[in-house]
Amino acid sequence: VLKQIFILAVFVFVGYLLCKAKKVDKSHTKLLSALEVNVFLPALVFKTFSDNFTVKYIGENYRLIIVSSVIVLVISVLAHFFSKLLTQNNYKRFIYTYSLTIPNISYFGFPLARGIFGDVFLLSLMIFAIPTYVYMYTIGLSKLTKTKFSLKQLLNPVMLAMVLGAIFGLVNISLPSFITELLS
Repeated sequence: VLKQIFILAVFVFVGYLLCKAKKVDKSHTKLLSALEVNVFLPALVFKTFSDNFTVKYIGENYRLIIVSSVIVLVISVLAHFFSKLLTQNNYKRFIYTYSLTIPNISYFGFPLARGIFGDVFLLSLMIFAIPTYVYMYTIGLSKLTKTKFSLKQLLNPVMLAMVLGAIFGLVNISLPSFITELLS
């Protein structure tokens, strides 16, 4: 457990040192962020679902999605109430509500959970996060960007990787070993 935390802490520290030494500029951070959101995280999600998402898993863990949906609903209602205490500005209220409702688990939490607890736990964490993602990519995104609400916002690399990985897992489609290694 400590080994995985230490490894991630070293990566964070190296990134910090590179920024302080001005070896990384804004264009690098944008590229790294785009790679994380559009390549690395979807690859992790796809591999986790395709390797572990089975009918048996669903039967044993279907309550995760129900419990997490209730939690997101309760937290968003509480966050909305508390945001009213913090500001009168509607947009700022939503920023507070969004910030209090959406945990940042994907970029640091998923790799950490996988390293410490393994792939099956990571799948459970990802399943638990589905209602959060749905809120984030629909209501959250539309209010943050002040655009019209659309379910099309769910068509993003992470959600598509989740659906495709689930299909591969349920149908038990094996990937060629070089693709499995690439996704690892």
